[in-house]
Amino acid sequence: MPHVWAGRLAPVGAVALLALALLFAVFRAGTMDRVGDVDLGASHWLMTDFRTIAYFPATAFADGINPYDDAAYRPRYGAPAAFQGYPPAVLLINAPYAALGLSAAILVKAGTTVGLTGLLGFVSLKLSGIQPTFVRVAALLGILLLSRPGHWNLMLGQLTTPMVLAVYVVLSVPRERTVPAGIALAIAMLKPTYGIPLAVVMLFRQQIGGLLLGGVLTAAANLAVLAVLAERSGGFGRAVALMLEPTRSLDASDITSNFGAFRIDASGMLSRITGRPLGLVFSLAVAAAVIAVVVYGARRYARRAGGAHPEPLEVGLTCAAILLCVYHNGYDLLLLTWPATALAWRVAQAPAAATAGEWFRLSLLGLLAVNYLSTYTVLQAIGFDSPWAVPVVSVNSVVLLALFASYAWEAVRSPAPVEAPA
Repeated sequence: MPHVWAGRLAPVGAVALLALALLFAVFRAGTMDRVGDVDLGASHWLMTDFRTIAYFPATAFADGINPYDDAAYRPRYGAPAAFQGYPPAVLLINAPYAALGLSAAILVKAGTTVGLTGLLGFVSLKLSGIQPTFVRVAALLGILLLSRPGHWNLMLGQLTTPMVLAVYVVLSVPRERTVPAGIALAIAMLKPTYGIPLAVVMLFRQQIGGLLLGGVLTAAANLAVLAVLAERSGGFGRAVALMLEPTRSLDASDITSNFGAFRIDASGMLSRITGRPLGLVFSLAVAAAVIAVVVYGARRYARRAGGAHPEPLEVGLTCAAILLCVYHNGYDLLLLTWPATALAWRVAQAPAAATAGEWFRLSLLGLLAVNYLSTYTVLQAIGFDSPWAVPVVSVNSVVLLALFASYAWEAVRSPAPVEAPA
C-alpha cells in the first residue's frame, strides 16, 4: 500500500516542486522586496543579460545600426551594458526578438529558457541511463530552476542552456558522427568561453571531422554578419576594431564589479586572492594546465565496453575543466547537470555501496546547487570591504576546484585503458 501511495503522490510532488520554482522566480521578479538591509527582489536586474546580449543588439542590427559601436548604440537604446564578448553570429540567432516589444520578448525568452532547462533535464536523465519519465523530468526541472545556477540563468536571460546542450552533444556522440558534433560546436562557439575549450577537447578526443565542420560553420555565420556590419561601419577594419574594442573590465580582483564577484574560473579565483589581475599569459598557463589534466584523464577514463555513453567520471572531469579554464560565472554551473544527475541516481539506488569519493563529489555538487551565499545581495549586506567578502564570493570557485581535483584523482587511481587486440 505505501508503494501505491508513493506512486500516486510522485506526480503531485514533482509538479508542486516545479510550481514552487516558477512561483519563486515570479515572486522575485515582481512583489518581493527588501527585508531590512537585504534586497531580495530582482526587478531592478531582471533579464539584464537578455537585454544586453540579445534584445537591444538584435533591435539595433535590425534598425541598421552596428551594436558594437557603443557610442552610437547605447545612447539610442538604453542597453544596460555594452555589447561585447560575443561573436556577430549572436545577432543572427537573436534576430526574431527584434520583431517583438521588450515585454513580449522577455516573456518569450523566459518561456524558452524554462523549456530548454526541461530539455536539459530530459537529456541528462537519458545520458545517465535513466528512463526520463514525466515525473522525473518535471522534478529535475523544478530542482534545476530552484538551484542557484538555474534560477540565476532564468532571471538574467542568459544563453547557458543551449551552450550546455551543445557540449553534451559533443561529449556523447561517437567520434565518427561529424555532423552533430560540428553543429554542436558551432552553437557552443556563440559563447566562446564554451566553444574554445570544447574545440580543444575535441582535438584531443580526435573528433577532427566535427572540429573542422564546426569551424567552417562558425566562420561562415560570423563572416556573413560581419560583412553587413562592415558595410555600416566603413569597412572590415573598422568593424573588427569596434568588435574588439574593450569597454568594460573583467578584472576579478575587483569584487565591487559584477564580473569580479561572480566568476568561478580558476584565474578569477586566484585574481581575487592576490587582489590584482593575473594577466593574459598567466591565465593561459592556468587554462593549459587544466586542459592537460583533462587530456590525461580522458585516457584513463576509457569508455566501458559496450557502453552507450561516456564514463560519467570523464564527463564530470571535462565539464569541470571547461568551467575552470576560462572566464565563467555562477550560472554556467548548469554544465554539471549531467554528471550530477548520474551520480545522484547511482548513490540513491545503492547508498550503502557508494564510495567515499562519490559521497564527497555529490556533496560538492549539492553545495554548488544551493549556494545562494555567493550573491550580490549578500555582498551588499555584509559590505564589499568586509574581510568576509572575498571568501563569500570564492565559495563556488573553491568547491569547483575541489570537485575537479576529485575527478582528477579518480583518473589517477583508475586502471589505464587496455588496448583492444588486433
